[in-house]
Formats: sequence, C-alpha cells, structure tokens
Amino acid sequence: MGYRSEVGYAVRLSKNHEHDDQLMEQLKANEINLDDLWGMFIAEVKVSCKEALRWKQIKVDNQQRWLAYREGGVKWYADFEDVQAHEKILDIAEEYNQRYSDDYNLPELFDIAFVRIGEDPEDVDYKHRGEGYDMFYPVTVLEGEFMSDGTLNGEIL
Repeated sequence: MGYRSEVGYAVRLSKNHEHDDQLMEQLKANEINLDDLWGMFIAEVKVSCKEALRWKQIKVDNQQRWLAYREGGVKWYADFEDVQAHEKILDIAEEYNQRYSDDYNLPELFDIAFVRIGEDPEDVDYKHRGEGYDMFYPVTVLEGEFMSDGTLNGEIL
C-alpha cells in the first residue's frame, strides 16, 4: 500500500493588492494588469504541469484569482511525475514573484501555501509565501475523548 499523506496547496493573486494605492500606481506605470497576470500564470500551468491537471482535482477560480488542491491518501514521493508537476505549479508562482520583484521592484504578488501531513505525527511539511499563511495550516486532529465507566465524577481544577 505504501506511505500516504494528506496534501493541500493554494496559490492566489491577492485581491488585497487592489486596496494598496501605491502598488496599483506601480502596476499601472509598468502596464501590469492583475487579471492578465493571472491569465498568464494559468496558461503556463496548463502547459507546464499537465500531469498535475490530469486527474481534474485542482480547483481554479479565475474571478477571485486562486487555485487550490487538497487530497488525502496520496503517495507524495518527490520522484513521482505527478508530484513534480504539482510542485512545479508552486515553483511557477514563486518564479513570478521573483521576476516581478527583480524587474519592477514589486512585493510578492502571489500568495502561496503548501502543507503535507504524513502518517507519522512528526512528518509535516509546511511553507508559505506572501500572505499564504492563512490558506492552509499544518494541523493534526485530536479525535476521541476520555472514556470512563460512568462512575467518574471529576471536578474542574
């Protein structure tokens, strides 16, 4: 069966940027349109990451400019082609951040979050860029409760 993980990641071209007047002026001065930038990103993902798109599990909202993937029971090995394609999506977003930072002195435009939780409790990978910290959290779940024979009458300390 193999080792399995729960994996989630998301990329968004933040709408928060539209409330930053100085940034919007910089974008306008450099003739950068956020909707066009998102369209270029999605087009590049479609061309470069076909293996990740094959199973139709990535959700995209072009209106809100976000992309998200979440799946449980995944064999997430670095040498698997589909895993490499999923990770390439995140790499493309990071490349866009770097390119627009270097070329136009802009802040990170793409928010990125990635979480992988393995079967072992200490096996958790988490990274975020920009404001991506609020998209996924690396949390494990506590399940169950203390069970007694019904005669335990405890008190709050």
